[in-house]
Amino acid sequence: MKENISSVSTSEIIEALDSLSRRSLIETITEQIDIITERKVAIYTLQPVVMKYVRRLYGIGNSGSEDTST
Repeated sequence: MKENISSVSTSEIIEALDSLSRRSLIETITEQIDIITERKVAIYTLQPVVMKYVRRLYGIGNSGSEDTST
């Protein structure tokens, strides 16, 4: 699951996030974190059903340990 992401370009990451968002697989939350500079941050979260699928696919439990439940 871990791979070297330094070889992935910023444009590829943006394209992937846009694609996932269009297919409603992730949610994007944009928050303003600084009133003076109007700096914003985007937070990406997985839909609960997608998170469950990914956790089962990679055998990850809620605490990050192996998931032994079925």
